[in-house]
Amino acid sequence: MIGMTTHFVFGGAGFTGRYLVESLAAEGADVVICDIASPDFSLPAGVRLVALDVTRAKDFETLAATGNDVVYNLAARQFHNAVPTRNQDAWFDEVNVAGTANILAWMATHGLARLIALSTDMVYGFPERLPVGPDHPRHPLGPYGRSKAKSEDLCVQARQQGMQVTILRPRMIVGPGRLGVLVKLFKLIERSLPVPLIGNGRNHYQMISVHDVVSAIRCAERKGFPNTTLNLGSDRPPQVRDLLGNTIRQAGSHSVLVSTPAKPLKFVLATLERLGKPLLHREQFSIADLNYLVDIEPTKRELDWKPAYSDSDMLVEAFRLYQSQKSRD
Repeated sequence: MIGMTTHFVFGGAGFTGRYLVESLAAEGADVVICDIASPDFSLPAGVRLVALDVTRAKDFETLAATGNDVVYNLAARQFHNAVPTRNQDAWFDEVNVAGTANILAWMATHGLARLIALSTDMVYGFPERLPVGPDHPRHPLGPYGRSKAKSEDLCVQARQQGMQVTILRPRMIVGPGRLGVLVKLFKLIERSLPVPLIGNGRNHYQMISVHDVVSAIRCAERKGFPNTTLNLGSDRPPQVRDLLGNTIRQAGSHSVLVSTPAKPLKFVLATLERLGKPLLHREQFSIADLNYLVDIEPTKRELDWKPAYSDSDMLVEAFRLYQSQKSRD
């Protein structure tokens, strides 16, 4: 497959895209990054860049492909982007839904049948049972999750038309190149300030390393792009209190964890979000005090995959990366 196949990575200039592109290129693959943004990393040998806006169907007209080529859809608007305070559903839908529709239409035009689409666990909403399996009902809590659910629906329709589409739903992706909301936490830890918890911190909160996301994508590719939907997350995540406590110790910080009543704190966070000054978005803070574990056993079985990184390792590594970036600034 590697020698005769072109691998089109939509959103390949982004965080996860970078590591997927590097993994493919390391095996000598012919890789095309399709992205509106310019990569902030050096392109590996064998990688080409096509400036393309997935929201513009016209941009696809000169993008040539053959039926043996494969596609990865990592293009998305997410919370690390500057989210507007109004019309958020339309803003997320523009890329996450219309962009997906344009990619699928382009694939159909050129006879491409194999796709791996990166979705999110935020399509689930509040967990009705644990662990949250891929068959769990989808009741997204906000515009991002709703847009991803609609994108998934388009992928399911494509399956019905003969395409092979693997949908992967990762938890929060952590790794070198993206700190996101963790920066706010790390600022408290480095200054030995109190770290507030939403609730008592006795709940389990799961993440996923970007390296494990890429390994799952590659496993799905090797398995022939199975028509399935699967979760991605870490194995046996600790309680939030233990996770943060370990990070504080490893950082040599004197921060203390402070339990807070979840309901009034969520009210404050919701108010800040409405005012356009979010510390966290609704889809993030609404479940922050809940046990929220996605079931990755089907992923292990179907893809012969398992995560290599623990939540504790991910968070400590992210803190050290944060410190090294500060020292370079």
